Amino acid sequence: MKALVILMLVLVVAGCSRNSPYERTVNAKSQMELSLWRSKVGRELSPREWRLFDRTLEELRLQVMIEKKASGSEAIGKAVFAQIDGQRLYDVMNTGLTRRVERIAAEKEEFDELYGRVERVRTLPGDDESADYLASVRRNHTEKKARLEADLAEAKQDLADLKQFFGQAAGEGV
Repeated sequence: MKALVILMLVLVVAGCSRNSPYERTVNAKSQMELSLWRSKVGRELSPREWRLFDRTLEELRLQVMIEKKASGSEAIGKAVFAQIDGQRLYDVMNTGLTRRVERIAAEKEEFDELYGRVERVRTLPGDDESADYLASVRRNHTEKKARLEADLAEAKQDLADLKQFFGQAAGEGV
């Protein structure tokens, strides 16, 4: 009898406890189902967490385009929905945000190599037109390098924030 009461209490507590929204399965067979799922999860995520989710979807769309898995917004959307439907929210977001970090880091690495080559270029003495053009190219490269560094820092922060939100939602209190 005592064991039955304890079992019932455990079941009641387990049934009443809320799961982390990150443990929820994303329902995204279509845009309509994704919208319904979002409204259902609604306020369980903060506006910042929803922005991270939106960045995730943007990155997954971009990956589909880069890998030429589909073209046209409808086909790209279907490819992304097929990727995320039935997956845990955390896994979807972690995958998308990790890919974003990897993509920007690779782009920055390629750009740094190009930037180094441009920095080694010299003009002939007295060729003011070429010197002005080269100075303009270097300014543009410096600006792009700064943007890539900022984008990479932001992408890494997004991923760190996701891990922190996930830890808090799981009760770890990071």
